[in-house]
Amino acid sequence: MGTGKTSAAFRYVNASPSGERIIFISPYSEENDEGERIKSACAAKHMVLLKKVQGAKINDLRHRVQSGASIVSTHALLERYTDDILASIKEQNYTLIIDEEYNITRTLDAATLKRFYFMYECGYLRCDEESC
Repeated sequence: MGTGKTSAAFRYVNASPSGERIIFISPYSEENDEGERIKSACAAKHMVLLKKVQGAKINDLRHRVQSGASIVSTHALLERYTDDILASIKEQNYTLIIDEEYNITRTLDAATLKRFYFMYECGYLRCDEESC
């Protein structure tokens, strides 16, 4: 049984100021309804689910970040965030919520490791003291 961290994240998103931009990163896949559940649970923020644009969700992510939308994304897509997307996330002052354990300890290629280091150095990654 969970400890309520996801529910707490939903409450945080719904109580956040209207101008706060959020990317909610979850391990959902297209085979389940988790993305829709997150979108519904965070209704006050009008979260968007990413769709394939020119064959890839990363293209929709790039556009949505640049336009300042609040987004539901996946662990798998997080690994593909490019430097320009990360820069836009920083410029737009997004809050990233990473739901569920994200396995960063597996072997990473140099580009992915660089992205995680960049996010850590910019203050995007931190470990919640109650969860560590």
